[in-house]
Amino acid sequence: MISWLQTRFQRHYKILFLVLLAVIIVAFVFTIGAAPGIGGHEARLARAEFFGIPLGSEAQQRDFIERAQISAFLQGADDIFEGNRLQEYAFERAAAVHLARELRLPEPTEGQLLDFIRGLGGFQTPDGRFDAQSYATFLDDVDANPRLSQTMISEVLVEDFLAARARRAVAGPGYILPVDVKASLAQADTIWTIAAAYVDFSDFQPEVTIDEEELENFFEENAFRYEVPERKAVRYVTFRSERYLDRVELREEEIRRHWQDNRARFEERVRERREQEATLRFDLPGGDLLAEEADEAASEEEKPVTFDDARDLVVADLRRVRSRTLATRAAADFAYMLFEDQIQAGSEGYYSRLESYGLEERETPPFAANQVPPGTGWSRTVAQEAFSLSPLRRMSDPLTVGDNTILAFYGETYPAHVPPLEDVRPRVEADFRRQVIDDMKVERGKELRSAMVAALEEGHGLEEAAEMLELDFRRFDAFTLRNPPDDMDWALMSRLDQLVEGRLTEMALQQQRGSFVLLEEKVIPEVDTDSDEFLETLERMREFTANFNERLVLSEYVNRELVRSGLARTD
Repeated sequence: MISWLQTRFQRHYKILFLVLLAVIIVAFVFTIGAAPGIGGHEARLARAEFFGIPLGSEAQQRDFIERAQISAFLQGADDIFEGNRLQEYAFERAAAVHLARELRLPEPTEGQLLDFIRGLGGFQTPDGRFDAQSYATFLDDVDANPRLSQTMISEVLVEDFLAARARRAVAGPGYILPVDVKASLAQADTIWTIAAAYVDFSDFQPEVTIDEEELENFFEENAFRYEVPERKAVRYVTFRSERYLDRVELREEEIRRHWQDNRARFEERVRERREQEATLRFDLPGGDLLAEEADEAASEEEKPVTFDDARDLVVADLRRVRSRTLATRAAADFAYMLFEDQIQAGSEGYYSRLESYGLEERETPPFAANQVPPGTGWSRTVAQEAFSLSPLRRMSDPLTVGDNTILAFYGETYPAHVPPLEDVRPRVEADFRRQVIDDMKVERGKELRSAMVAALEEGHGLEEAAEMLELDFRRFDAFTLRNPPDDMDWALMSRLDQLVEGRLTEMALQQQRGSFVLLEEKVIPEVDTDSDEFLETLERMREFTANFNERLVLSEYVNRELVRSGLARTD
């Protein structure tokens, strides 16, 4: 898929091509149930499906993702190729198509499908018009590609048409009240004039004497701060992929397919290798290369990369991928064997099986739910899966760690507890001092506010009052939320709706600075409900609400099906 897009679309769809080039077929990680089930891991995986779409084999998963890739590419949806968004889009798209069929939405007529194609983002000119030449070129390129056909593209287009109609159906009209639009526009265009006085606490470092009784009371009142959360120790066994390298057998067509599917990545690696080799030539004893040799080296780097140039890299990479798959399969088989023979981790039979399989058990230090046990190299996802083990679910599914696969086993739970004061005294004393100093800052703020309020009541302005108290002063004249002052901090902006005209606020403490704000003037504009701006804002808010509703419904629809089909768990 990638290779075809590379060779056929590069001339015509430069920007989208660059985005798509970074996309590699997503590797699905399916979690089938809480423990191995009857029939074995492979048999259950082979039955995996999503809304009737089989996903049990690599070929089926590849087809599932390729159709989503084609769909996103035709729609010009560049953002779908970022992170895990493509996989999310594939599931959402399949759910929307299924929903359309459940709602018995009719398939498009020829005219409707043509209109749909004309609106696709992948065939739009910069000014938003349909580019017929791009579409014609696209069809020619489809005909030239042996892995695709116009029939397949037609199927994708019909599915996308149905998905779009289903999305509109669940999105609804996006109900928005006119009063909400008025409030939004009025808030954006309200004219504010405010004055602010600031006190700098960066040099405020009073001496704090710690009273033992007060410290103990502070510790009791804030015990939750020092609670050690529940932790677990987990045993695990690693199935190393390098053990299975010798079992990997590759056919030539598989090697070439891997090259085609990942061509951009291998071309880049070959260019890097050429560059390194050229650098080594320059570094050889005897001086620099002659000018003509340097030109020859540069020319070598610019030569097109062929399959033969990258074959060793392709073979090594595919062997690594296949050995990783074999390691995962071995872990699944081992887990099923333990389940089938009712062998518990930690038992004599368990250690006997480990020895016969040439496996070694390790144990993590105790770790909390939001931690990754040190020294394991686990991802946060793997750590969370391991932490979810319990006396009721003692063994994990196979988990990928780098190129290897692990099985994790429940070890021991260490309940949450609050340690004695002496065990955390330095931390408690530091927190106590900080609290006392913050309380002193608050008291200082109250004193300063009282002095400024008195000055205001005597007819002085806030600027004059701040100057008398040696405080910094700023005035922000006649601004709106659409065009706020460049130097206004976000904390002050977030307080605007709380301001009362003519009333000085209490001090807001942010890091080492306290601020007092006075609203001098607030002008709320009249909103014309017949204006173009009002109608455009109403439409934007309706669209936002509809899109939000659509994503909410489809997300729930997808999640329920993933759980129902055994592709995800709720625990």
